[in-house]
Amino acid sequence: MKTKINSLTDLMAALNNNAPQNLEIQTSILCPYSIVLPVGFSLKGANKENCIISFNNSDGLGLTADNEIVDLIIQTNPNNRAIYTLSNHPNLGTLSLKNLTVTGQVQILTRAGTKTTKLVADNIDIVACDARRYSEQPQKYGVNVYQGAFTVYNFNSDPDSVINATLTNISLGRKGAPVIGSGLFICGFGDNGGWVISDTITTGDIYSNGMLPFGQPDMITAGVFIVNGVKVKSLTHKGSVTTYGVNDMVLDT
Repeated sequence: MKTKINSLTDLMAALNNNAPQNLEIQTSILCPYSIVLPVGFSLKGANKENCIISFNNSDGLGLTADNEIVDLIIQTNPNNRAIYTLSNHPNLGTLSLKNLTVTGQVQILTRAGTKTTKLVADNIDIVACDARRYSEQPQKYGVNVYQGAFTVYNFNSDPDSVINATLTNISLGRKGAPVIGSGLFICGFGDNGGWVISDTITTGDIYSNGMLPFGQPDMITAGVFIVNGVKVKSLTHKGSVTTYGVNDMVLDT
């Protein structure tokens, strides 16, 4: 079932419908609070150039399970999450993100109780983000890592938990205007799981700046950071990967 959305009132009324729906945004909508997509709901822009969903005081779109977001511009404050997971189901099904221009963090983070997630992300361009505020950070050898503008993080210690991810055409920041923190950040819980397993990752241009002061050796970032608990079959950079600060690796695995 496809429902055309012309206002915030339309959107909230459609989200209160129990039956899964395909919601098609027709215009620009400003939301004063975060919005959660119920299980099975999708959100699509009728015309990406004219369809902006923005959040002036909060995080953006929360995902539950089997959700899709396509052909939209999504804008939050750069230090908020534009797209995030609630991780409140054992199986999040397939989360699909396609053809999005984003201000704010995309954070696909699963916690204890969520065993299985499939993430498909294609043509994601994060214009601006500051990912330094989040306390879930991997630590090894006495060093912590900041999350990234695009973060995939299995924070469930269960060795049977897994996020299966296919990420293609991920672009982050701008030349001279990098995202803050890491760029593309992918992490499992630890050496023994939970896991993130990716068959394919491709990136466009990535620009990041950790904003780390000289002489702080216990914090690092990277333009692309593949942390422990992750298995990647193919990682291809089709654009430049540029970092600007102290302890900002280009590629760290």
